[in-house]
Amino acid sequence: MNGPLVVGVDASTTACKAIAFELDGTPVAEGRRALALVSRGVDGWEQDAESWWTATLEALGELTTALGPDRERVRAMAVAHQRETFVMTDAAGAPLHPALVWMDARCKDEVARATTTLGAEHLHAVTGKPPCVTPSFYKASFLLSRLAPALTRARPRLLDVHAFLVQRLTGEFVTSLASADPLGLVDMKARDWSDELLGYLSLDRGSVPTLVEPGAPVGALRSHVADRTGLPPRDAARLPGRSRLSNALRRAPRNVLPRNGSQGRDLHAVMARREVAATKERQRQRDGGGAAPRGGT
Repeated sequence: MNGPLVVGVDASTTACKAIAFELDGTPVAEGRRALALVSRGVDGWEQDAESWWTATLEALGELTTALGPDRERVRAMAVAHQRETFVMTDAAGAPLHPALVWMDARCKDEVARATTTLGAEHLHAVTGKPPCVTPSFYKASFLLSRLAPALTRARPRLLDVHAFLVQRLTGEFVTSLASADPLGLVDMKARDWSDELLGYLSLDRGSVPTLVEPGAPVGALRSHVADRTGLPPRDAARLPGRSRLSNALRRAPRNVLPRNGSQGRDLHAVMARREVAATKERQRQRDGGGAAPRGGT
C-alpha cells in the first residue's frame, strides 16, 4: 500500500508504544520502550514523567526507522495513555515531583476529608464519580497537602499524561475532555473544569490545560521533535484527540482499554475500520446512493 498512515502512541503504565497503521487498521510497524514504576511503600506508586517523554521519543524513533521511506506517508498522530495518572509541573512543563500513578491509593484520608467537606452526593453529581481513591482529585489533595505541600508555593500545573506529552510534542498546554475526565476535576454537566474543585486544591484555571472536545486537532508537531523522531514535519502531523485512539478509549468498554499487550492495537484497528466505513457512507450519500444497511458493531 502507499496511502496515508496514522501513528498511535500509547503511553501506558509499563511501556510506551508507537504503532503506524494503514487506514483500514492494518499495523505496518511499531516501536516500544519500557517504563519503570517506583513503589513508595504501602499503596504508593510513582513514575518519572520525564521517562514518558524519553520513551515516546525512542519508540517513535524506532518506529520511523522500521518504516524507512514510508515514514513520509504519516499524516496524523494520536496519543493514548494511562488514566488517572498525573504530574505537577512548573509553568514550562518541567516536572516538580514524580507523577502519581493511577493505582496510588495513599489518599484515603483525603477522600474522607473531601466527602465531609463537599458531600459524597455533590462530588458524585459534579464529576460523575463517587468518592474513592481512584480519581486524581484525591491523589492531588494528598500530594499538595501532605506529601509535598511546598508545591503549592510554586504555582504548579496539573497535567494528565496526554497533556504532558502533547505539550512536549506541540508546545501547547491542551488536553481533551475525555483525557481530563479521569482526573475527577471536570464538571460533567458544564463539560469544563470545576472551579470549586480546583479551588479546593488551591489551584485555578491557570494550573490546568485548555480543554478541547474529543476529536479536535490540538497542535502541529514541533520541528525539533520531527527532527529527533524522523517524522515528517507537516502541519497535518497533528494529535487529534479521538483519532481512533486515546479519547475514543474513554468511551470504550473497559475490556478493550489498552492497559497492556495487544488490546490497544485491536481497538485502534477497530476504530480505524469504523472511520473507513464512515467515509464510505458519506461518499455513498454524496453520490445519491442512499443509506447503507447498518450492522452490529
